[in-house]
Amino acid sequence: MLYGYDTVFISGAIDFLQDKYALSPALQGLVISSSIIGGVGIGESVASYLGTKLSVTVVSAEGLACMCAFA
Repeated sequence: MLYGYDTVFISGAIDFLQDKYALSPALQGLVISSSIIGGVGIGESVASYLGTKLSVTVVSAEGLACMCAFA
């Protein structure tokens, strides 16, 4: 899945960047690599925050339900 995302991201962006900024092949690689690494870093941070918040909420709700059911 990540490989497919990377391929689509690169193929969609590289033509635009090349036309707009006339990048050399080395700069193209640097820009695309930086974009992907930045996207992964931001995506991981958001997913970690939301996952932690959601899992704590679900576990708390399940615990409350169990306490009410067996009280």
